[in-house]
Formats: sequence, structure tokens, C-alpha cells
Amino acid sequence: IQWIRFESPHPKDFTDELIEVIKEEKKIARHLHIPMQSGSSRILSLMNRKYSREQFQLLIEKLRTAVSDITFSTDVMVGFPSETEEEYQETLSMLGMMRCLEAFMYYFNPREGTKAVDMDQQIVEEEKSRRLSALIEYQHGIIAEEKQKRLDRQAVVLVTQISKHDTSCMLGRTEHNEMVVFPSTAKIGTMLVVELQELAGNTYKGRVV
Repeated sequence: IQWIRFESPHPKDFTDELIEVIKEEKKIARHLHIPMQSGSSRILSLMNRKYSREQFQLLIEKLRTAVSDITFSTDVMVGFPSETEEEYQETLSMLGMMRCLEAFMYYFNPREGTKAVDMDQQIVEEEKSRRLSALIEYQHGIIAEEKQKRLDRQAVVLVTQISKHDTSCMLGRTEHNEMVVFPSTAKIGTMLVVELQELAGNTYKGRVV
């Protein structure tokens, strides 16, 4: 095994010892999906997330200090009951700090059997949609900037499938979970060094080195 992906750990469960393991164990991929959910301490408390904005930010800072080339993806929810505009802006600023390569973004939908269904100050659909649309636009700008910075480099790529659009090409993922398409007849499961030459949407185009 050359790579181990550590996916969706709960922020409250991170310890300094775990960060040290991630730093020292080179088989652990340098990309983590850490669900943020909200950038507001009050909203996080209402969600029963058991960490604050400050604790989450400190975790990201510790990970970056320990692993200089680490990248992140995350989950974000807006429009939770009673979320104010200021608290929504706190979520935007947290995304700006994280600089995620990917984010799964959605607005609050009440589900039967949860405490949030009966909470006061439910946000109207129109406002939830507005907040989500602005959030998506902001995050997509971050993704574009970060991916542009990562062009013109060589990366190890795990071949995962034949391209559906061009069967002379293969698709694969880098250690940072970036999608790459490149001309090759390599077998699925092979690891190759690929030069990332250009971007097509969120997918890199490259060539095997």
C-alpha cells in the first residue's frame, strides 16, 4: 500500500498525537476532508458539533504547520435556524482561511426527528438559496485560484479508470485528490508521474513523464 486516505475525521477527535502520525507516516495522503459545517461558534454549538470556530481554525493551522503541503476539502451548511448575516459571513471567512480544493455545500433542510426541525427563527427558502449561491460562487473562485497555482508541476497519479470522453486517455487522482486526465495505456491501479500542464474545468490535463 502506497497511499492511505484518511477521510472525514470529526474535528473534535483530532489530537496532537494524531497530527504527529499524519506528519510522520508518509503513506497517509497529504489531503484531508474535514467537515467544517459552519464558521460560527454559536451555530456549531446549536448543531452539537462540539468544537468552536477558534478550535477548528487552530486545528487547520496545526495541520499546516506539521504538513506544509497539506490540502483540504470540507462540508459546509448555510441557513441553519437563526443564522444571522454576520454568522454567515463568518462561514465565508473560514472558507477563505481553509482554501479548500473542494467543498460540498448545501443549505439547511429540516428533517423529521431532529431538534433543528422545531428550532425558532427558521430561515426562509429564498434567503437560504441566496446564501448558498453566494457561498458556491465564492468557493469556486477559491478553487480556481488554488488549482491555477498548482499547474506546471509533476505529481504522482493513481490511475483509476479509462476516460469516458477519450478512450486513449486515462483518469487518475493525485495524492491531493485532484483529478487528472492524460494519454496513456497504463493499467488501472498503476501509479505514474504526470506533468500537470493545463486545466479543463476542475480537471488537470497532463502527460506522463
